[in-house]
Amino acid sequence: MRAIAGLSFVLIAACAQEAESVADVCADAPADKLTIVDDWVRAAPVSATTALYMTVCNKTTNAVSIVGIESAAAVTVELHETTRNDEGAAMMAPVEAYDVAAGDRTDLKPGGKHIMLIGLTADAMEGASVPYALTLADGTKVSGSAEARPRGSNPGH
Repeated sequence: MRAIAGLSFVLIAACAQEAESVADVCADAPADKLTIVDDWVRAAPVSATTALYMTVCNKTTNAVSIVGIESAAAVTVELHETTRNDEGAAMMAPVEAYDVAAGDRTDLKPGGKHIMLIGLTADAMEGASVPYALTLADGTKVSGSAEARPRGSNPGH
């Protein structure tokens, strides 16, 4: 019985530590602003397709909707989401928007919400900077620049 209690304590402690580190992702984001943190793309050569990931921290008092994305780094740029069908197979499809509630965040990460960069106009090799601008429903643009990281990278998520 002690072994089970000890294992339970370890699991609870690990979950609490993970929840704390997840909450800290937006801790340094400025109050009353929409902020992008941990933005990165998978490294890829010119003409290839890759994905852009980030965490969107909404510390404002209003919900926001991300309705578009622009980047000179690719011919086509789309908001996407990966879901699973009834058989458990992953299916990726474009979406119209990502909603971020007031005081909340949205994670764009492998296997979930992400941005597709289709037909890269230049190499996005490790260390390269990939500029982008999110478009909000009210027309506001939020610009950023994501670092290209090697395939298999999944930092912060």
